[in-house]
Amino acid sequence: MQFSEWEGEYEAILRELRFSREEDERCAHLLRELLAGRSVSPRVLSRLVRGREVIVVGAGPGPIPRHLLQARDRLVIAADGATSTCLDEGVLPGLIVTDLDGDMPDEVRANREGSLVLVHAHGDNPEAVRKWVPRLEGRVCGSTAAAPAEGLVNFGGFTDGDRSVFLAEALGARGITLVGFDFGHVRPGEGPTKLRKLRIAERLIGEVAARGKVRIDRYTAAGITRWPARGAGTTRPAGPRSRRAA
Repeated sequence: MQFSEWEGEYEAILRELRFSREEDERCAHLLRELLAGRSVSPRVLSRLVRGREVIVVGAGPGPIPRHLLQARDRLVIAADGATSTCLDEGVLPGLIVTDLDGDMPDEVRANREGSLVLVHAHGDNPEAVRKWVPRLEGRVCGSTAAAPAEGLVNFGGFTDGDRSVFLAEALGARGITLVGFDFGHVRPGEGPTKLRKLRIAERLIGEVAARGKVRIDRYTAAGITRWPARGAGTTRPAGPRSRRAA
């Protein structure tokens, strides 16, 4: 996706949530400085994703399909806090997409053990960027939702979960399965802004599905359903259940 195709959606989201593009851009500049000389190229991301079945793991409640996460032929992408879920299941994510508000010691450990970390800069997380980026000793890349600058990527998407989906589509994944995605679930204390973000994520993933470039399935306790669930997709048995995501 070209930035010109994403920019209108991005500006609309900023208006809806009353966020600042200028603050996003300032944090992106900070991230570029911290990653100077050590960021992996987009080609590395492309080689990781292209032609593979991708499992995007979110941090919402729901069954965790260990049999899917542990399949050797699939790439597991953990959306930020879902890194801890994956590690608890004995799975090292191939890629972590994060704005640094998950369990960061777990993400640092996973990065040290081999997970590529895509760090996202936005107006609310410059302090987290300063604190945690220098601690990521393994492979790392930077991203922004604003205009991409040298050293940062922008595949589209707004939250860690839907940004993972946009990335997988853009880099040629064969198919995407969503695990641990509940767009109506807000933890105590998270408030209405979090719920609005989840609704935005749901809408954006729906837009990716509507483009039809990549198959998107969703794993729930009822089975695996083609996105959107109320469409013509089929439901298959979900397989063994594990614990609920944190």
